[in-house]
Amino acid sequence: MADQSVGLVDTPVSDGRRRRGIEKRTRLLEAALRVIEAKGVAAASQRAVAAEANVSPTLVVYHFDTVEKMLAEALAMSNNRYLDQARSAIAQGRDPVDALAEMIAASVDSNHAAIAEFELCLQAARDPRLRKSLEQWWNAVDEMLRGAVPDARRRRVLMLAADGMFLRQIVPGQRMQR
Repeated sequence: MADQSVGLVDTPVSDGRRRRGIEKRTRLLEAALRVIEAKGVAAASQRAVAAEANVSPTLVVYHFDTVEKMLAEALAMSNNRYLDQARSAIAQGRDPVDALAEMIAASVDSNHAAIAEFELCLQAARDPRLRKSLEQWWNAVDEMLRGAVPDARRRRVLMLAADGMFLRQIVPGQRMQR
């Protein structure tokens, strides 16, 4: 499972040192996504992420002792942000399927993240450590849709269609309108 600190930047933390550590870690993960978007997963070294974040490479190594852990957490962070948006919409009374569609349409606003996420999804086919983050995403989306779409087969088809729509969001001229 990804580090529990992922996604906690918005959570109030009374310990200032811990909060700053979480903020630094999040900035490093965002830098990793920018590197992946610009140059691909293979370019996402600890040194490249440090350069993108304008920090020392030792800071990246301190937070992520392996590139694989950094990549898995970057994917988990992105997925958690999408899920937080959808869960917030559902908590406000939105239909889960509509919340999923809105989440996909909103991904245009963070296009670099969407490109990086697909790069990471493709890498997950080769790397079981990344696959775990991807499976957690699929399980969370499945759970989110379960109330509105009780049939497991239909949920799976809807999730596959959603994956395709996310992919179309990163292709200019193919994006969903809000």
